[in-house]
Amino acid sequence: MKKNLLALLLGYGLLAASALSRSATARPRWMAAEAEAQAVNLSQIDSLRYLVRISNPRQQATRLRFVSYPGNQLLYETYSRQPTCGQQLNLSQLADGTYGVEVSIGTVQYCYTLQLQSTTRRQAQLKAALRPPLARR
Repeated sequence: MKKNLLALLLGYGLLAASALSRSATARPRWMAAEAEAQAVNLSQIDSLRYLVRISNPRQQATRLRFVSYPGNQLLYETYSRQPTCGQQLNLSQLADGTYGVEVSIGTVQYCYTLQLQSTTRRQAQLKAALRPPLARR
């Protein structure tokens, strides 16, 4: 079952540029923001793989970057003008730390922060067994 990455992220940010296209300004501001928010979808495939899907019906310049924070070390980058594009991100070989998924569509930028942390589980399991009472001395 796929889980929405938004529910798993420690931080989520959406930076909208002040210059919107003419077609977006013809609608109420909240409708334009809602439509733009659907342009990028991140979904969890399994515990360490995510799928980034980008909808770009206007075929604007699109850039997808995967970076390591702090320091903004670039780990992956791709460009597209296709109406739809995306990338599967496999985090299994990465060290623990903070990473960012940055998507730019035209002048609008979407930024998602992901905290990768290894955990160890420790469990105690109690099993009861019936035994005869000990003999008294």
